Amino acid sequence: MSTHYNQEMAVVQVSAHELSISSHLTGNSLKMRSDIQIKGVFVTREHLAVWDGDKVLVFEIIHGKSHIRPAGTFSSKSSNIMLLDQSVFIMLPDVLQITTLQGTVKQNLKLSEGDGEYIAMFVEKGFLLAATSKNWLRIWNVSRREAKLIHNKKLSDIFPSIEQIHSIKCNTPGNKISIIMQTKEGYPDSKLLIWNLENDTLAHIDLSNGAIHSPNVESRERNDSERCAKHNESVFRDQLEHISKLRDLAPISHFWDSRDPRLLICESHTLSNLAKKGKLKGRRAGNYAKMHTKLLISMFVTSDSNIVIHDLHSMQPNDLGLIGCDVPNYILTQKHGGGRDNGEGGESVTSQDDIARRPLKDFIGMEENDRESIQAMSDYSFYSTIGDMDAAFRSIKLIKSQAVWENMARMCVKSRRLDVAAVCLGNMKHVRGARALRESRNEPEIEARVAMLAIQLGMYDEAEELYASSGRYDLLNKLYQATGQWEKAIQVGESQDRMHLKRTHFKNAQFLESIGDTNGAISEYEKSDTHHNEVPRMLFEDQDKLADYILNSKDRPLRKWWGEYLESLGEMDSAMQFYEAAQDHVSLVRMYCYFGQFEKARSYAERCGDKAACYHLASQLYEPKDAQLAMHFYTKAKSYRNAIAIAKDAGLEAELMTLALLARPADMLGVARYFESRGYHEKAAILYHKGGNLGHAIELCFKTQQFEALRQMVEDLDQNTNPTLINRCAEFFIEFGQCDKAVDLMLMGGKYLEALELCLKQNVYITEELAERMTLEKSDQNDTNTTVNRNKILESVADSCMRQQSYHLAAKKYTQAGQKRNAMKALLKSGDMDKIIFFANVSRQKEIYVMAANYLQSLDWKQDANIMKHIILFYTKGKSFDSLAMFYEHCAQVEIDDYQNYEKAVGALSEALKYITKAKDMSPQEQEGRVSLYKERIALIEKFLEARVLFQTDQQAAVSCCKDLLENPRIDVAIKVGDVYGLLVEYYVASGDHQQAYTLIEELKSRNTSVILTYYISKKTMESITKALGLSVEASAEPQLSPQQSQIEDEDILEDLTASP
Repeated sequence: MSTHYNQEMAVVQVSAHELSISSHLTGNSLKMRSDIQIKGVFVTREHLAVWDGDKVLVFEIIHGKSHIRPAGTFSSKSSNIMLLDQSVFIMLPDVLQITTLQGTVKQNLKLSEGDGEYIAMFVEKGFLLAATSKNWLRIWNVSRREAKLIHNKKLSDIFPSIEQIHSIKCNTPGNKISIIMQTKEGYPDSKLLIWNLENDTLAHIDLSNGAIHSPNVESRERNDSERCAKHNESVFRDQLEHISKLRDLAPISHFWDSRDPRLLICESHTLSNLAKKGKLKGRRAGNYAKMHTKLLISMFVTSDSNIVIHDLHSMQPNDLGLIGCDVPNYILTQKHGGGRDNGEGGESVTSQDDIARRPLKDFIGMEENDRESIQAMSDYSFYSTIGDMDAAFRSIKLIKSQAVWENMARMCVKSRRLDVAAVCLGNMKHVRGARALRESRNEPEIEARVAMLAIQLGMYDEAEELYASSGRYDLLNKLYQATGQWEKAIQVGESQDRMHLKRTHFKNAQFLESIGDTNGAISEYEKSDTHHNEVPRMLFEDQDKLADYILNSKDRPLRKWWGEYLESLGEMDSAMQFYEAAQDHVSLVRMYCYFGQFEKARSYAERCGDKAACYHLASQLYEPKDAQLAMHFYTKAKSYRNAIAIAKDAGLEAELMTLALLARPADMLGVARYFESRGYHEKAAILYHKGGNLGHAIELCFKTQQFEALRQMVEDLDQNTNPTLINRCAEFFIEFGQCDKAVDLMLMGGKYLEALELCLKQNVYITEELAERMTLEKSDQNDTNTTVNRNKILESVADSCMRQQSYHLAAKKYTQAGQKRNAMKALLKSGDMDKIIFFANVSRQKEIYVMAANYLQSLDWKQDANIMKHIILFYTKGKSFDSLAMFYEHCAQVEIDDYQNYEKAVGALSEALKYITKAKDMSPQEQEGRVSLYKERIALIEKFLEARVLFQTDQQAAVSCCKDLLENPRIDVAIKVGDVYGLLVEYYVASGDHQQAYTLIEELKSRNTSVILTYYISKKTMESITKALGLSVEASAEPQLSPQQSQIEDEDILEDLTASP
């Protein structure tokens, strides 16, 4: 079946030889019968061409008479023929012919060798487009006498993946060309290409996955963040929604709008179904009417070649296909309900009314508007689609159609432009909606405000979605109530809006009551917990039904209400029965008292114990003779003030004290004053204390010498108590030897130094808690006096802790007072190495570093490398290089004395020499002397080490070197002479000269009479000598220090360690 739409003219083939021609401009239609079997048609406003593959018939359309007449007939084998003005364009494989209406050839547009064959052609307002099988695209200007080539482009150069062009179209200015492709086997390609001739750029949209590629935006899917910044959120969301629906589709046909050069419409079908159906052979093959998915995609192409999807429109089952676009409508062909099967191949035949015009999105209600309004709406549609809402709003200010404004207001629900919506409602004269929109400004969520707009426009489904997405289930509940969807309203109330669940049931009950559903209303009133009042109101006119409801109900408030109602009617016995059923104790006691049955009332009140009932009975019983009974029931009602008043009037002091202890503080104080005025001071003091007037209670205890009660009361003293009173209490406890309590009271009164003095004098141990209480809070830095007093108190507390040997607590208080030196001394006293190291690190003071290092030297640093590391670190941080040098000197001596390791000793002395040169606090003479000494010792040790090495290579030189050392009078400052003698003895024994070895041993003994020979000479060597010479060499014992010398040395070391540098 052949169809065509052009210049507001539509032609539809209704049978093999018959056409239906209609004009949208004039509204006229006519039928035409041809002698040939029609295989193709093309229509313009003035002419019609039909052909069968052998002959071409051209007719002139006369609109005024709704008549056509022949204009020309000629032969042609072409299956693609188009008209423009007075010219016919005929596409043959190797040439494009431009002829007159009668078939006279005016020009032949031939292909060059290697260009392939012509496979597609299109004519639009002075432009002729043609595509070849080699993917060449050529454009001629045919507005003049001869066609002039203006563009010649091979598309595969700019789009390498192209296989073969299937269809080409251009917009009215001829500056944008859309292209549908296919594979060489004839299967559809999912991409739609758009070539912008002005900037020679190519964009495309892939309908199989929704990807959009343009020169400025690589991929819509990969540039979401950029587009979100460029466009408003609603536009971005709409684009993503459209793209998500483009799956497994391929373009079938495409049309540019006849007036808006930016708008392109594409008909697409399911790609998988197309592959099953076979190749793309004919544009309107009957198979396409049977596709599973048929979708119309409207899109805007901007001047910079960006593609923006405008709308997706699903085709109806009876739609055959798109044949054009003429804003505001799509132009489609559709099946006729009574269609005949007169065509070949089972084609569905349509009648003359089978052209469908459907409005595009944004143009609903504008089908009959003037062209100016349609153009304005077209601009609005374009700008709103690309996200420029300000330009969109400016473009439609002059539109007067209420339908257009309503359509725009509906769009504002999607775009969430409430400012534009307000203008739309004003132009619609929608007063109620404008007011509701204005009042919704108080809602914090934009979705809630937009939902109100949707409600005013009758878009309840959209409003429901908006309220749900914003979490405003309270408003969603109201929406369901307003629209009569009570089941949904209750469901939302139960699951999401429980705060308003009872109100929802109440509103539903009112609704059911209004429509006469009394039973349903009762149920809902019960669920809303308002049935106590609402059900009697609703059923009051139907007394029998109300009585039955109350009798069948076990609800106490309802039975009480009915009893009150019966009482008002004078039916006292029935009323009492309902009071009893409702367990309304006060009403029963009231009724007993009304009838003078006080014994029954008293018995019932005792049994039920209800406060209100007991109170009512007590108020009825109060007379002097019944004072005890009235007090009893007031007490049961916990109305102690009334009971106290009765006790005062009756002079019942014993009961009065008991009642006062149960009463509120104000009543206690009242009774306390009563007892004080009558001389009951002990009771008065207790009540003053219990009532919160502690000061007066203590004063009364002092005044009446109630010391035992005073001991209990001071436990409740605090800083808000009168200082004078606190001091008096402290003096009282000092007098009675309870110094710990006295200290607490002194601290409470702010007498910190006196409290400290008392602690030391009375040997009260200062705990950490007590020390914290003695510490004043830090004040403003500008308050110098308070800071000085605080530090003074802290130092006193720390001194006291030192006396009590609480060294850690003393260190803490010294630190708070800013006395870090004293704090370190306290820690040194404690001997806590870890805290000493920590405090030195956090203090960051040279003096503290040195003190810590001095202390660490008193520990066993020889066996603990961590201690040795901290000693070196602290001396270095404290800049005490002389002390550090002495420490390295000490290390060297230890290596010599304990381990005879002269190599390490040289290393330690070298470090000592390095640091002694950095010392700044020494006199030049002392520093020079130390440097000379270290150098001398290093030289002697190195000579000794050299001698030990020479024994391996040159023994004589080694012996000579050792003798030189022994002859040096300063050898003792660096080397143990025994080590030199031992080296020589070992050498001579190894050489077999035992006599010389023995001579050296005797020489050593003569130089040092207390020497221990086995320290320097091995036992094996000694045995070898004695055996060889037959002698006995006895080792001297190691000399010991006397106890007095040892004690003096220990005191000197401790004094050195704790001294400051």
